[in-house]
Amino acid sequence: MILKERIEALEYLGEVMRPKEDVWAPIIAQAKQKNPWFTDSNIIEAIDAVSLNYLGKQVLRDVQSKYDKLERSQGKRVGIIAAGNIPLVGIHDIISCFLTGNIAVIKFSDKDSVLIPHCITLLTKKYPDAEKYFEIVERLESFDAVIATGSDNTSRYFEYYFGKYPNIIRKNRNALGVLSGKETEEELLLLGKDIFSYFGLGCRNVSKIFIPKEFPLAELMKTFEHYRDIAFHNKYKNNLDYNAAIYLLNRDSHLISDFLVMRESSSLSSRISCLHYQYYEKIEEVQEFIKSNSEKIQCVVTQLNLENANTFKFGEAQKPEFLDFADNVDTINFLQAL
Repeated sequence: MILKERIEALEYLGEVMRPKEDVWAPIIAQAKQKNPWFTDSNIIEAIDAVSLNYLGKQVLRDVQSKYDKLERSQGKRVGIIAAGNIPLVGIHDIISCFLTGNIAVIKFSDKDSVLIPHCITLLTKKYPDAEKYFEIVERLESFDAVIATGSDNTSRYFEYYFGKYPNIIRKNRNALGVLSGKETEEELLLLGKDIFSYFGLGCRNVSKIFIPKEFPLAELMKTFEHYRDIAFHNKYKNNLDYNAAIYLLNRDSHLISDFLVMRESSSLSSRISCLHYQYYEKIEEVQEFIKSNSEKIQCVVTQLNLENANTFKFGEAQKPEFLDFADNVDTINFLQAL
């Protein structure tokens, strides 16, 4: 397929996968059986984000205009080890392979092995010539490059097995929130979306916030009451109860509500159902933290202008555009260079 045909196929996929309950209901039911963390609303939110932010007509044209060698079909076999922490999390790498004319050899996580294959079926049913660009496997063999997404632990195995190939290997990352103390209630409510969406399991979920001295944490917790229904999810509630018990037994100072534990900590990564916070006196302290932890921070949500930070508005952390590459590594450039 030439580039024009591939883009046309992706535009079609973006249109046909737009959330429609009657079409997606059986697929969503299957996905939820595979992964209890997946809910109807989270899956629909992910489908909507992919169809608009990755596969919109103008989005694809912007990508085409930025990269002048997309017309040159690469034809390389790219092994993709997809994560399964949130719905459709691996689809950006697969779309990028298709755009650059490479073959995606995909090893799905057992936790998300329904949604993306269904999207591929939607695409290839209309465009049979696209089938050769997608190969779903149980074990990666015969490939020219690798894109692997996992944890800090699995990344060591990835580097051992795939280090001799061109690769992108992703580790644990989290988002950071930086508050000035002048945020409106609406902005704080949107911050809650960055924290609670997908139960905080995504690399773009805010796991820690920086707050100025004298910041009214009680008021923030009150604003977050909007998200209290998250505790009705059994697995989330189990994590909440367990973590609260651990902090209590260890006599760690913390704030707790029916749906969230907040704990003062210098650590970026926090447990499920927990949010870390850290006070600052000067914004330079925050910027130093961002610089020192750049390899662990996926993005920063704030209203402030921060140096050398990949910043997003409150509520936008889980709505990256196509060119907001994970870990700040340009996947298209990587694939074109193969």
